[in-house]
Amino acid sequence: MILEYVACNSCESRAATAYCSAPSHYGPELFQIVKCRNCGLIFVNPRIARKEEEIALRVPVPIDPSPAEINGRTAACRFLLGKISRYRSGGRLLDFGCGRGFLVHEAARAGWNAYGVELNSTRAEAANVYWGTDRILSWNLDTLKMHFGAYFDVINASQVFEHLTDPLGTARDLAALLKVGGILSLDVPNVGSFRYRLRGRAAFRPTAHLYHFSAKSLATLLSRAGLEVLEAKTSLTFLSVMPRVFADPDRAASLAYRLYRLPTAGFGLNVVAVKRADVGPGPSPEGGRAR
Repeated sequence: MILEYVACNSCESRAATAYCSAPSHYGPELFQIVKCRNCGLIFVNPRIARKEEEIALRVPVPIDPSPAEINGRTAACRFLLGKISRYRSGGRLLDFGCGRGFLVHEAARAGWNAYGVELNSTRAEAANVYWGTDRILSWNLDTLKMHFGAYFDVINASQVFEHLTDPLGTARDLAALLKVGGILSLDVPNVGSFRYRLRGRAAFRPTAHLYHFSAKSLATLLSRAGLEVLEAKTSLTFLSVMPRVFADPDRAASLAYRLYRLPTAGFGLNVVAVKRADVGPGPSPEGGRAR
């Protein structure tokens, strides 16, 4: 295991104070969590180097969801599309870090021109076979920008940014894939939530989650990426629990959305950002997969 020390990804400061230590998934080692003295971002330092390479080579879990999981993930996707519809009701959508492709499938059913990106190529291939599509790509960001340009009305990244080695650089790259006025919708675990306080060190998962955001620190990072933040809030949804209570995904999604609108500090946070209007559109793809 190779470790690396890093500066704050948001402001590049190397001045940080110890926040806590948390156990590894791989053994008894403890990893140090620090808080940037300049901007307040909380992150693992030192951390495992080349984390994305490990994810890309990981053996994926087979795509064989149970009926309960299908209900839960369908409810989560419909809830998410409902949030996005406050800003965009249709067009071209990219799910960045799409996993098994549930959102791509639900968005396409709702009329979106939807694509997904999954870093693990084996998982992307399996998802395409499962859904009968070719819209789940395993391309890197440079390939996406070269192929698509400023193409998408909406890019979603759910439970992704906490895993990235360079969330600021990724936010800039995703902004380059958006049309003028396009929406980047993010959600990540909320480091100030009750779940973190309840689980203590175990909530930090330092070999999986490299960054731990608050609404403020995530909004600050996105602003530095050249994005205007429209909304930054915490939310209480319990989507993993509700499908067990409501077998109907639509009822579960509806209740989740009502809980999301409550002004409460909950288990996750959601940030919606918009690409600055002074950035001109890039070329639309011709041929290839884009359609």
